[in-house]
Amino acid sequence: LYVRELDKGAAVLLEGAGDGSAPFFSPDSQWIGYFDEGKLKKVSVRGGAAIALADVGGYRGGTWGEDGTIIFPTGFTSALYRIPAQGGKAEAVAHLDAAHAEITHRWPQLLPGGKAVLFTASADNNFFGHATVEVARLETGIPKQLVENAYFGRYLPSGYLAYVSEGTVFVASFDVQELKITGT
Repeated sequence: LYVRELDKGAAVLLEGAGDGSAPFFSPDSQWIGYFDEGKLKKVSVRGGAAIALADVGGYRGGTWGEDGTIIFPTGFTSALYRIPAQGGKAEAVAHLDAAHAEITHRWPQLLPGGKAVLFTASADNNFFGHATVEVARLETGIPKQLVENAYFGRYLPSGYLAYVSEGTVFVASFDVQELKITGT
């Protein structure tokens, strides 16, 4: 992993970060979460020793909440789990939907307010043409489909949901309080 401050010309290697994959920042931008050697780890943006937080059987993204929790899938085929940013026992936050034969949740993004998580769900671990962009309130863990045949949903602070479908990026108005698409 490398970090480059925007006002500097060169990137700096984060010693001790190994072959960090799928990095994501803490809300205060002082830490980077990432996956390496079968672990979810974190390292300071200033460098130093990496801290192992949890065991993982594969990685497909993570998100770090204002409340000090990290949400991530524990494997290539798993639901989403949450742990404290200091490490600890992982607890499920979203459930795979058996009615849609889901086997994987990935690429999570906590929504503003930290009460719900946006993610991709799929019945296929390798092809996402028939995946869905979903959202789940953390208090219930029950997924709600937002867009079919789409993946890699991202909430934009301007009030839109962006996602990919059939090789094209789409954007639609999104109500982050009601957790629903409100426009075309």
